[in-house]
Amino acid sequence: GKLGDMIQRNVQLTELTLRLHHISASAPCAFYDGLAKSIHIQKLQIGTRYRWNAEEILPKLIAGNDGNGVVERLLRNPQSQLVELDISKTRLEDHHLIALVQSLFTSKVKELNFSSNNIRSRGLLEFIRQIPKMKSLQKISFAYNPWEKDSDLEECGTALLHGLRENTSITFVNRLCAFPQYELLWRLLGVNFIRQKLFLFLPQSGEESPIPMGLWPLILANTQLADAVYFVLQNCPAIFSCCKE
Repeated sequence: GKLGDMIQRNVQLTELTLRLHHISASAPCAFYDGLAKSIHIQKLQIGTRYRWNAEEILPKLIAGNDGNGVVERLLRNPQSQLVELDISKTRLEDHHLIALVQSLFTSKVKELNFSSNNIRSRGLLEFIRQIPKMKSLQKISFAYNPWEKDSDLEECGTALLHGLRENTSITFVNRLCAFPQYELLWRLLGVNFIRQKLFLFLPQSGEESPIPMGLWPLILANTQLADAVYFVLQNCPAIFSCCKE
């Protein structure tokens, strides 16, 4: 309990790495409560390289049937500053990932990594289907899981296409080559990335454009840039709708 209390009180601690093989299955509830109340943590990494009692610790630390996992509680807390969550190499199962999904809807997490676990296509598909509701999420890593060897990757790829179209904040997803639709998926990620960059340059109401008009001929003279601008205009005309309002 003392370690959890120390982490909770140290508000200058913004990055925390926990090695699960150092955590006893009999750790007191005060330890988990202290972690769950550490809303100042911005980057949290949980993982292990050793064999350990995952069945007892994962429900308490990440996600359980009672919804009281440390990570679950942090994600649900509107005061939590957590923006990067790495739960790779934790022996995460489908039901753990599915339990976390709803907590991601209102969280501030921008980067999520659950690579190198035991996630099959069932868990991945459920996660992907909820991507449109994860408005803060920008980067997703889920490589080196058993889902890559499953037979229903077509369905997962179709759901991911829909998710990337609906949630344009997503600019990075790894292991796209595993899906039959990988070329279109790469294009959509490119569109989302360019879209996010263009928003930085769109003038606010009453402001002048930060890009001088005389610079556009030079931009469009570059074939690659011109193709990118054309592709964005063709696929995302809504980007510029705010300029007319």
